[in-house]
Amino acid sequence: MFNQFLYTLLILFSVSGALYAEEIQIPFIVENACPFEGCTFGDWRVLSETNVYEQPDKNSHIVASLKANTSVNVVSGIEVVSPGRAIVIGEPYSHKELIDSGKEILILNYWGEGRSQVFQSGNFFTTKIARTKSECTERPNGRNCWVKVLQEPVSNWWVKAKDLGWVLMEKGNLRPINAFSSNVPYNKCLKRAQQSCAA
Repeated sequence: MFNQFLYTLLILFSVSGALYAEEIQIPFIVENACPFEGCTFGDWRVLSETNVYEQPDKNSHIVASLKANTSVNVVSGIEVVSPGRAIVIGEPYSHKELIDSGKEILILNYWGEGRSQVFQSGNFFTTKIARTKSECTERPNGRNCWVKVLQEPVSNWWVKAKDLGWVLMEKGNLRPINAFSSNVPYNKCLKRAQQSCAA
């Protein structure tokens, strides 16, 4: 217990000081996470053999193994984020009234379409922002490059397999359902009949 507490404190101070300890939980947890546009829970394809853990933690017990070319019913997910850090160097893309150019911004989870959830001075908001140090040197984009990234965010996405446990999404081990894909049976039905289909 003490080691876990100490580890938390070290994370807090590594993310630019104890100020954040009273304002935001670190690591930052996103509940019910399915972090891309169209991502939907349901029966996902297993692409490679994958361990199932008792808890969303690779140090917890392995309770099952999923075989490739099968499916698994995914019912929820969480994203565990070690926040990135950035300083303001230009005009913010949005939420100018909330942003203090003299304070660091914490970069949290990615929302899609170039947008991320960020945190500063007790406020959460979503905006276009760079997430990597190289992003604004290799392919600069004025909408994202109003900050200089000091520390990149690190995210681990875990999904809950019904009646089994937790799976860490890595190396393309599972194929999530994309609600906007024509390969989803429900979407095929809509396109074919041009009317609502039974679930």
